[in-house]
Amino acid sequence: MAVGKVAGERFIAAIEPWHGNELVVYRKGEHGWKRIVIDDSLIEGHTILTADLDGDGSDQIVVGFRGGGGSVRIYTADLKGSWAKSVLDKAIPANACTVADLSGHHGPDIACIGGSSLKWYEHLR
Repeated sequence: MAVGKVAGERFIAAIEPWHGNELVVYRKGEHGWKRIVIDDSLIEGHTILTADLDGDGSDQIVVGFRGGGGSVRIYTADLKGSWAKSVLDKAIPANACTVADLSGHHGPDIACIGGSSLKWYEHLR
């Protein structure tokens, strides 16, 4: 589970069920929290985090899964609440990922570990 913000509003992101196939977002609405399925194609979802990767003030969701060869995906919301998916890596069975400025270039790098590999995705802007 991870907490983020889009356009100043908080959201909760989760992989459901445990090690499941769904990326879901919970957004607070008029009558409580609303559950929205963003993607139901994960295979053994295993890692999730939020971070402002592009510096626009809104967080993206980073998700990694282990099944089917694994993958790391990034989801970006627009102001209407729709989420776009991009694939960062389609060949790592991601067990865990983190975001930090590893290069010292003042931008968020992503590092993921999966199986016997560690990959660093350097922020190049």
